[in-house]
Parts: sequence; structure tokens; C-alpha cells
Amino acid sequence: RTRIPTRPRATALPPTPTATPTIPPAPLCPNPGARITSPGVNQVVSGQLNIRGTARIDQFQFYKLEYGLGENPQQWNSIGEVHGTAVIDDVLGVWNLAGFPSGAAWVRLTVVDISGNFPAPCDLRVVIR
Repeated sequence: RTRIPTRPRATALPPTPTATPTIPPAPLCPNPGARITSPGVNQVVSGQLNIRGTARIDQFQFYKLEYGLGENPQQWNSIGEVHGTAVIDDVLGVWNLAGFPSGAAWVRLTVVDISGNFPAPCDLRVVIR
């Protein structure tokens, strides 16, 4: 018997992996009723920043968003008004970053109950560009 040489079969190349954008993780907030879900930790931000999350605890009274500039803010300033309506996984507020210096900044969410008590705030580090 004579073997007849065969041509090698064309093999399909493996698909080229596509870059999947990485989404920075949400901060590890101690209380699920006071949680920021977006932006993510150390995310680079600019323009109009939608801050998303949950602000809803037992006997909810209000929540507020604040920002502090630098790695260890010595001063916290309000982002918008105090909000008297609980929010579940939605926009908590909008921070207009126009005119802010580039660099590290922190966003803080504090949710307060009707007796004035509040769980530990949820703090999130971002980078302004």
C-alpha cells in the first residue's frame, strides 16, 4: 500500500481576545443602606458626575453627599442639597466637577435616621481630571 500525502488542513485561528473595559469596584461600605455603587473606587472622573447608590435605612430621615479634596480631606463640602427621600440603587446626586483641580478627591454619603443617628458613612476615593 502506498500512502498518499494529504495537504494539511487549514486550522481556524483562535479568536482574538477583545479588551473588556474594566469597571472599578464599588467601595466597601459598612452598611448596605448607605452605599455608593458608582463611580468606582479610584475612577477617573470629570464633567457632570452621577453618583449612584442606595440611601435607605430604618427610620430614614435624610441623606447628604459631601466631597473632600486631597488624600486626607480636612474639610467636607456639600454636593447639592440634603435629600429627604430614600433612594434604592439609583442616582443619589450629581456633582459638577467644572473648575475643580485635578487630583484625588473623596465622596461621602451619610444617611441619617429620625433620631439623628447614622451608620458609618460610605466614603469613595475618585481622581478628578
